[in-house]
Amino acid sequence: MSAMDLAILAAGTLFYAVFSKRLNDGMVTLPMAFALFGFLVGADGFDLVAFDTGHGSIHLLAELTLALVLFSDAARLDVKELLNGKILALRMLLVGLPLAVLVGGVLALLLFPDVPPMAAFLLAAMLAPTDAALGQAVLTNKDVPLETREVMTAESGLNDGLALPAVVMFAILASASDGPGSSGPAMAQFAVMQIVLGPLSGIIVAYLGGHLIDWAVRSGTVTKELEGVAMLALALLAYALAESIGGNGFLAAFSAGLPWAVR
Repeated sequence: MSAMDLAILAAGTLFYAVFSKRLNDGMVTLPMAFALFGFLVGADGFDLVAFDTGHGSIHLLAELTLALVLFSDAARLDVKELLNGKILALRMLLVGLPLAVLVGGVLALLLFPDVPPMAAFLLAAMLAPTDAALGQAVLTNKDVPLETREVMTAESGLNDGLALPAVVMFAILASASDGPGSSGPAMAQFAVMQIVLGPLSGIIVAYLGGHLIDWAVRSGTVTKELEGVAMLALALLAYALAESIGGNGFLAAFSAGLPWAVR
């Protein structure tokens, strides 16, 4: 990426930030605005920015960003309120989400008959979780009942993390069905390591790191400004540790955020 490419991206970000309130008051949310911006400046638009999606640094940036988003979504949840009063949200998560994956997988097979079954269900698992940011205009609309908005917010905060195991499993099965390179036992071992070691390492990091941060706050050894930095480091530590031992870093990041939601 050249300096001019970076300048164009920065200018687009500045433009959105300046008009963000007016755009958000309408029907244009941040993901929609940047998806349109990316299309316009990319190869399918005016071809202003040369963006190599296969570059390793781009993948790393995207993965770290997703890890931080998952950690933040989990940490900001009010689990007690969810368990006490958001029965509808729990139904959407525990019943609606699996049904959405199942129905979505069947529809994908009907629409794309040449696609392998595991790839079809992988697509369904990726699309099933809703993104509250895309419906920001609905969530902030006072005409929508408050309870409905709260349920949508609670459900959207958890669905990504709950769908992750299905995404990981279907991705492993889809890659195994594409070629004979890996044996069944090896793929099963890999799947177990991804799904078990990921959350386990995330919980361990959250427990130890949380106690360390609490001790630092009580003893006054950490500044107020760097408490947030410590939390970000905790999320990245959970992600990197899980990846280094064969677990899934995204599951680890989400699992590391959950203990903060029940504190």
